[in-house]
Amino acid sequence: MKGLLMVAMVVAASAVAAQEPKPFEPTLHQPGKDVQWVPTPPALVEKMLDLAHLMADDRLVDLGSGDGVFVIAAARRGARAWGVEYDGRLVEYSKRKAKEAGQAFISMRLARMAKALNG
Repeated sequence: MKGLLMVAMVVAASAVAAQEPKPFEPTLHQPGKDVQWVPTPPALVEKMLDLAHLMADDRLVDLGSGDGVFVIAAARRGARAWGVEYDGRLVEYSKRKAKEAGQAFISMRLARMAKALNG
């Protein structure tokens, strides 16, 4: 009887786990509105922020922020950083990654670029 109960519990747990959707993960060259998404390597992100002389009192706005790596890296340096992205899945992904990186106070917005620039 215990064995049958254990099997029923395992089957029920498997069914619940199968119903939970896996969080979105971007894939190389996934189609976007106008371009395909390609990740920027972390070393290149840091080099670009170094070349921009990004400091803690600076502000950074990344239009087409994708997975949020520039926004997250800028926030780690103490800059106020905002990301604007057209793909809602990437916005949610970047928010999740920012929280995991301990940068929960950065801003990621879903918007078309023209709307973001015009307020």
